[in-house]
Amino acid sequence: MGLLDSGVEINKYTKDWVIQGNGSTYDEDELNKAHGTYIASLLVHGDKLNKTEDFSLEGCKIMDVPIIPSWNIDEKILIDNIEKAIEKNPEIKIWNLSISIQGEIKENEFSTFAIELDRIQKHYNVLICKSAGNDIAFLTGGEPGKLSIGADSVRAITVGSLNRNTDKFNITKKDHPAPYSRIGRGPSYIIKPEVVHYGGDLFALNEEPRGREEYETVDSIGISVNGEKMQEPGTSFSTPKIAKNISELKSLTESEDLLMLKAMLIHSARYSELINIDDETCLQKMGFGKPSTAYQIINEPNDHSITLMLRETLRKGTLIDIMDFPYPSNLVEDGYFKGRMIVTLVYDPHLRKDLGSEYGQSNMELKFGTFDEKEDAEGQRAIFNPIKRKGSQNILLESLYSKVKQKENEGYNYERTLIKYGDKYYPVKKYACDLNEFTEANKKHINNDKHWFLYLNSQYRDYILKENMREKKELETEFCVFITIYDPDQKENIYNRTIHQLESNGFVYDEVSLNTEVEIDVDN
Repeated sequence: MGLLDSGVEINKYTKDWVIQGNGSTYDEDELNKAHGTYIASLLVHGDKLNKTEDFSLEGCKIMDVPIIPSWNIDEKILIDNIEKAIEKNPEIKIWNLSISIQGEIKENEFSTFAIELDRIQKHYNVLICKSAGNDIAFLTGGEPGKLSIGADSVRAITVGSLNRNTDKFNITKKDHPAPYSRIGRGPSYIIKPEVVHYGGDLFALNEEPRGREEYETVDSIGISVNGEKMQEPGTSFSTPKIAKNISELKSLTESEDLLMLKAMLIHSARYSELINIDDETCLQKMGFGKPSTAYQIINEPNDHSITLMLRETLRKGTLIDIMDFPYPSNLVEDGYFKGRMIVTLVYDPHLRKDLGSEYGQSNMELKFGTFDEKEDAEGQRAIFNPIKRKGSQNILLESLYSKVKQKENEGYNYERTLIKYGDKYYPVKKYACDLNEFTEANKKHINNDKHWFLYLNSQYRDYILKENMREKKELETEFCVFITIYDPDQKENIYNRTIHQLESNGFVYDEVSLNTEVEIDVDN
């Protein structure tokens, strides 16, 4: 992975792992390498130093390209440095950026820095993991402010911080948002940050701490430029863990598909069962939650679940309507379908600067649900598809589910909250639901004689439609959908049943295979 930072000191801890990339405009004596060296040490030795299991692989090959000198630089120079680093190292596709510009994002306008990061990622086909930013307002009893400028990049993965542990005064709570981690949402109410990871804990030294000296840093042991152990908290240090997780996914799947890898990571993200804050605050501070490790993402835990992926490019004027979706037929109880599911859609949006809140010019609509039967289409619809669905019901709607049953099903709260967050023009949409929570009146939609469908359609704003009409270009949107279905009772073998239904219905499919030949020599 690539590191866009202050530079890494080459010492006995980093010499076998860090490669100096091309494109930096600064000499060695112009750099203060403290920040970059600490990040590199966490990536290479973090699990061993902290006795943790944040990663699937030990060690990390790092392409180091310093983009900031020991003095302050302006936004334009920073953007130029980032672009030059990425341009000069085209083999690196996943980059960590734990550098922020001073200031907070706006509610209905994307920052110039974010827009430039989006342009760079599109042009060079790279993925940037961007830190949410830090705020010390908690030291005086305040709440963290909005995301730092640049964290509103639509194409980047924005990362906040979690607490790994709980202090004895219960001020810092395990798996809750770190008190210093800046919060979303992003402009136009998009979900930012998307994910979180452990960024170092601050433990209170008394019941009412007031000042940095009344907190101690625990967790996140790393190495300083002098080769000594040190500890620092911040989203700068949770962000590279996400970048490494994606790099591991890339290595283990041998895939160059960055959109798929991004979707795979976000699909795996969860909240802890320990969370006890309201849904919207949870989303603003932690996005979709903390992702699993690369091995956990790739390997299905047992035969009681299955994950299906659809990766495609959808042209304007076309749609996807799968009417024989292989929902496992053995997930039935008392005449109704049962099961829990997680559905994640990630697409590459069309973006246009200088349009304020309408920076995002494309949307994808996703519906997943049941229908009664197929029938012949008539008129205009028959031109595109001679078959249509009768009695369709999208199950990804909050109104179908019982509030009473949700309260009774407390163990599922940490996932179910996601069903609310699939609004228009969100480049990431994620839903989670439990069919056992359907209201009695709506259970008719999950009778076991129903058929299942998956529907996807693209939508565009007037500006880009007119622009492409003038330029005579064809609009299309790349997307990736992941759907995980599992039996909460862990009784039914739904993996084998779904594979059988795929084959019976004539689906052409491939299994994502794990590269078991990844070898990294680690100096003990």
